[in-house]
Amino acid sequence: MLLLFATMFLILVGCSNDAAYEEAIEEGLSYIEETEYLLAEESFEKALELKPDDEYATNLLTQTKLIQQAYEQFENEEIKEALATIEEIIEIEEGSEHIVSRVEELQEEIEALLEKLEQFEASLDEVEQLLEKEEVEEATQLINNILEEELEHAVFAQIKKRAESLLEEAQRIQERMEKERQEAERKAAEEKARKEAEEKARKEAEQKKQAANITGYWLKVDEDLSCHVTTTYMTCALAYSDFITYDRITNIHPISSTEVEVTTEDGHTTLFTLSNNNNTLQTPGGTFNRVTKEAANAIFDGYYELD
Repeated sequence: MLLLFATMFLILVGCSNDAAYEEAIEEGLSYIEETEYLLAEESFEKALELKPDDEYATNLLTQTKLIQQAYEQFENEEIKEALATIEEIIEIEEGSEHIVSRVEELQEEIEALLEKLEQFEASLDEVEQLLEKEEVEEATQLINNILEEELEHAVFAQIKKRAESLLEEAQRIQERMEKERQEAERKAAEEKARKEAEEKARKEAEQKKQAANITGYWLKVDEDLSCHVTTTYMTCALAYSDFITYDRITNIHPISSTEVEVTTEDGHTTLFTLSNNNNTLQTPGGTFNRVTKEAANAIFDGYYELD
C-alpha cells in the first residue's frame, strides 16, 4: 500500500512538473514574440530548473541571450561579431523559429547596410579623385547625396565624418579657386587697361606725329596761295586779294602713315595726303609744297603776313 502511494505521488509530482515546465516554456515564447527577452530568459531558466538537462529549454535560453547580444553588437558597430552571433543562432536546430526569423531580418538589414557602406566608400573615393582634379561642383554634389542619406547608425559614423571632412575640403578648394578667379580677372582687367592705355598713348603719339607732319607753311603749286597749318587752326591767304580764311581745328585723325583727316569747328572734314617725304600735301583744293615762313609770306610783298 505504501509503495502504491509513493508511486502515485511521484506520478503526480511528475505531472505537476511537466505542467509547470510547459507553462514556463509557453510563457517564455510569448515574451520572445513581444521582444521581452529578459523576461523570456527568466521563463526558460525556470523551465530548466524543472528539467535541468532539457535540450529545448537550453536552446531557447541560448538563443534568447544570443539575440540580445547580436542586437547589442549591431548597435555598437561590431558588425562582424553580430553576423557571427546570428549564424550561431541560426545553427541551433531545436529552438525558436521566431528568434531565427528576427535575426534573419537583422542579417538582411546588416547586409544591406554593408552594401550601402561599400557604395558610400566608393563614392567618397571618387570624390577624392574629383577634388584632386578640382572638379568641385561634381564632388560637392556626390558628398551632399551621401549626407542626405540616413546615416544615424553607428556603422556609418566614419562615412559621415569622412564626407563632412571632404565637404570642408571642397569648400576650401572652391574658396581658393574663387580667389584665384578673381585675381585672374583683376590681372586681366589691369592688363586690358594697360594695353588700352598703351594703345591710346600710341594713337595719341601717332596723332601728334601726323599732326606735326601737316603743320607748317604751305604754298600751293602754280598759285599765289599760301597756308599756315597748326594743330589748332588753319589759315590761308591769296596774294593781291581779299581772300583770307581762318578755320579752328577741333580734331586731327590719322588714317594711315600718309593720310590725315582734319575736322574744323564748323564740322567740315578734309582729307590731307602727304607724300614726297612729307614735303607735299594733297588736299581737295589742290597740291601744296612745304615752304619756309619767309617763302610763304613772300607772295604778299609785305602787305600781309601769315602768323
